[in-house]
Amino acid sequence: MKDETREALEALRSALQLDTDLGEDPVQALRALAADADAITARTFEGDPYAALVLADAPGSAELEVAARVSGLVPFATEWWQHTVFYVDQTEDPEGNHRVYVRDEDSLPGLPEFSLPSVAALARGWAQAAGGDTEVAWERLVDDDWEEGPTSGSFVLETMVRGSLSSQWAMAGVGAFMPSRPELADQPLPVGADAPGRTLCLHALRVVRLAGELPLPQDLVLAALAPEHREYLEHLKELEGAFTGEEPPVVVAASKSGPAPTKKAAKAWLKSFAAIEVAPEPMDPLAALLSELGGAGGLGDALDLEDEEDEKPAELTTFEKRLRNGVDEVIASMEENGELEVIRRDMLLDELTRVAEDARSPKHLLKKLVYALVESEAVEEIYVTDDQIHDAFKAKLGL
Repeated sequence: MKDETREALEALRSALQLDTDLGEDPVQALRALAADADAITARTFEGDPYAALVLADAPGSAELEVAARVSGLVPFATEWWQHTVFYVDQTEDPEGNHRVYVRDEDSLPGLPEFSLPSVAALARGWAQAAGGDTEVAWERLVDDDWEEGPTSGSFVLETMVRGSLSSQWAMAGVGAFMPSRPELADQPLPVGADAPGRTLCLHALRVVRLAGELPLPQDLVLAALAPEHREYLEHLKELEGAFTGEEPPVVVAASKSGPAPTKKAAKAWLKSFAAIEVAPEPMDPLAALLSELGGAGGLGDALDLEDEEDEKPAELTTFEKRLRNGVDEVIASMEENGELEVIRRDMLLDELTRVAEDARSPKHLLKKLVYALVESEAVEEIYVTDDQIHDAFKAKLGL
């Protein structure tokens, strides 16, 4: 432990009126102080976060816990600042410091506020607060190259929270996932098996979100990874399986054991998941045409698709024309009402028309349209909810 760090931790220990053994590890010293001090709490979470992610049971808390685990950040809360949580990185930076990331968590999963360069800076601020002065002039971290990528614990945590595993599971649960970068599934991850665990996990999340598949390095030995990283990658493999119709073991297990509300939610999820392949309900206007044209081959036949090696038909089919025109009117209306900002209109229309290729029912088509619009790079900003987009498509297309 650096002399500066020990001095700051000893000052904090004195301000807290404790005699805690600080040891040699700054992060463990903070844990020890939190165990003895009423004013400081090492943040913990209850229950299985992975089941909660899938079942959307307090997903904000679950997203945060999973991201913190994988990032290697240890969260601390204090009585001095309500809703403020201090995340200490267990990984040392190039100068041998453990950086600290301060977040506002009034509403989970919360937002980053500022960063501190070291445990010493954190301990000095806490010591001042323990003495009765909470107006701390924090020694803030100046962002550097370390903070620009997965070397930073904060970068990993915030990227994972934004990546929202719960949203991906919501799409998998209704069969509405559509890969936007399927070619990534045929490419190796940009890092090898020897990469830091949190870096490997972050790249794996990106590929699953964009491609729906997880091509792990061939020489990767999962058993050799830290438990939190192995568990995360195994969870991503379950998500990959769910995208192709496999029941996720995490939900199956939750349906058989655990609290009654969790078991009930898990059984309902599995029932809904199994119903994805069920034949669609009676439909009308555009949906009736879709059913008539689709035949046994589904919407792919309705769109008059050819094999991949064949050229795309020069003219749109009747269904394609009606779908594209209807979608175009919805987009135009949303733009006029200030609900949507589109960068490339033709690109967006092409993307939304293509989603019908493997839709299994009108309900499935609606979900895929919403997802494609929200994820499209042709869209700059969206100012309405997914439900409002869904309702706009449903009303216009008659699905």
